[in-house]
Amino acid sequence: MANKQTTFPTVPLSQPAQTLVLFDFDGTLTTGDSWIRFMWFALGFWGIFKAIPAALFKLVKILLNGTFSAANAKEALMAACFKGRSEVELLQLGSDFIAQKLPGFIRPHTLEGLRLFRNQGCMVALVSASIDIWLRPFCAQENIQLLCTELAFENGASTGRFATPNCKYEEKARRIRTAFKLKDFQLILAYGNSSGDQAMFDLADQAWKADKSGHFIRIDANSKSL
Repeated sequence: MANKQTTFPTVPLSQPAQTLVLFDFDGTLTTGDSWIRFMWFALGFWGIFKAIPAALFKLVKILLNGTFSAANAKEALMAACFKGRSEVELLQLGSDFIAQKLPGFIRPHTLEGLRLFRNQGCMVALVSASIDIWLRPFCAQENIQLLCTELAFENGASTGRFATPNCKYEEKARRIRTAFKLKDFQLILAYGNSSGDQAMFDLADQAWKADKSGHFIRIDANSKSL
């Protein structure tokens, strides 16, 4: 049965050091999508306008090839906008974005919950389909683990491709299993907001889903697949 919480749901912990806490980013820790906000921050109107022809060409190409998917479209758009840009430059843009823009769309009560788990000694990880360019600075700042979609670089410059599969749906569970020995944890908690988090929810002992207002609903996991 669903149980709605208007504040971040606290969970009593008997052994924090053996507790794994998994957080989604967009719509869970934040009020909305960070990818679109980053594109506007990094490129501005004219930068996006100039990238439109290359983006359309890439989208048409994958449509004609019969390889269209949300992940491929996302990769094509990133390539049109950032291919050839240096890793140092993009990471600086990510750091600036987190410092300047994140305070305007972070959910303070959820961030406080994340920090509470971290300060208690839990293993805390961010598991997100968003890109490491801006999530790396955030996770370094919060001293938590990061599992996300990663942009590929070669000789210090963006190749325009992803180094990892888009971290959503079953890929979230695969990345979590690869990063952690789940049997080593006494308790696994997961916080997300969409169907893209379901595979992560299925790994957890307790799963919580945020609605559009940031209120959490307890999702009873059907099974725990280790």
